[in-house]
Amino acid sequence: YDVFPNYDQSFNHIILNEESLEIYMVNSTNLERNLILEQKLGRSKFVRPYLTRMEHLLNPDVWD
Repeated sequence: YDVFPNYDQSFNHIILNEESLEIYMVNSTNLERNLILEQKLGRSKFVRPYLTRMEHLLNPDVWD
C-alpha cells in the first residue's frame, strides 16, 4: 500500500521560529511541499494529506 502515491521520494521539512512550527512533506524531485502540521501561538492545525493514514504520520520512523 502506497501511502503517498505522488511522493515516491519525499522527506519531511520543519520550519521553526519563535512563534510557529510548520511541518511539510516535500517531494525531493521537484521540491513541491504540502503542509501537514501547523502550530501558531499555541494553536495546532493538522492538515491531513490526501490518502494519508494517521498511523503512518504518527510513526516515529516517519520523522527520523
